[in-house]
Amino acid sequence: MSYRVLFLANPVKLSMKNEQLMIDNGEIARIPLEDIECIVCDTPQLNITARLLTKFAEYAITFYITDSAHHPSGIFLPVSRHSRHASVLQDQIAMSLPAKRSSGNKL
Repeated sequence: MSYRVLFLANPVKLSMKNEQLMIDNGEIARIPLEDIECIVCDTPQLNITARLLTKFAEYAITFYITDSAHHPSGIFLPVSRHSRHASVLQDQIAMSLPAKRSSGNKL
């Protein structure tokens, strides 16, 4: 059961080892991924990999990014954890090319 909300306000490097989030800001802190509910990143100096974002999705961890005014500007949500999002994504993937073009998407 996830219960931790992490707020990152200082330059930090995030990585993963043994299903634990490794937070390196000079000292290394380890937090099991299964304990994390969401992460708020309030620093432009963040080092993160796509593999770690994939693990966030696997563990249903929501990841927020803030702008220079410290307001939320982006969100990374795990698609597979919500049936409607997954359904819409599958429908978009299955669309024919003419349907994609007529929906206003530029390909």
